[in-house]
Amino acid sequence: MEARKKSFSKITKTKILLPEPQPDLKVEKRVHLSNDYKGSFIELSQDLQTVTGYKGYRSVLANFPIIEGTYFFEAKVQMPSTPNSFSDIPPQVRIGVATTKLDCEISLGSDRLSYAYKSIDGCAIHDGIKRLYNEEFSDGDVIGCLIHMKPPKPKLRGDLIDKDKKEINEGSKLIYYKNGRCLGAAFENLFEGFYHAGVSVYMNARVNVNFGPNFEYPPNSEELDNETKDYKPYSVIATEPKLYGDLEF
Repeated sequence: MEARKKSFSKITKTKILLPEPQPDLKVEKRVHLSNDYKGSFIELSQDLQTVTGYKGYRSVLANFPIIEGTYFFEAKVQMPSTPNSFSDIPPQVRIGVATTKLDCEISLGSDRLSYAYKSIDGCAIHDGIKRLYNEEFSDGDVIGCLIHMKPPKPKLRGDLIDKDKKEINEGSKLIYYKNGRCLGAAFENLFEGFYHAGVSVYMNARVNVNFGPNFEYPPNSEELDNETKDYKPYSVIATEPKLYGDLEF
């Protein structure tokens, strides 16, 4: 018994060394293309600014959404870095916005909560329906995208939501630019939603997305109306306060 007491005494007096608490790592808070909202068979660059495709249409969204206000970003179509598996099928690009309800295994403009401008035929596409909008774009072109959203009016969590009812964000609009030239509004009165900037790539298409604050072709404020001329670069969204945390679409 005495031996057991001594043994127990030694155990209780033994010091257990724990690792020193480490300070939290500082997470870089910036807007970039998101690995969380990204389809398969596409690759993001190390800086998360460039997307490269390899197969059929896939999409990637930015990590921060637009809640309300006017924001601008650019997408530059780059020369493919890999040979195309099918020489008779050219790379294609769609540039626009979508909510996170978009299945990133398909392209922007395929559902009712995504909108896009197509490179291959210059059409605007939404909910799978395309219409003639402007001219085609290709390698070397810089497509600017200005989105204006009014304060949202979705229902509070817990309320009954009619999924078939399409709430409109009245006064919202999506305006495109090609190499600095304004192409006019492609879409107006978008459905309510928290939209993320997005890009879809087909085959070996490659696109670099510039969220600002410095742009190759910033919009000319004189061409914009009073509501949109005070636009902000998309990049500032990361530093703005989070709004409407109690709302959903």
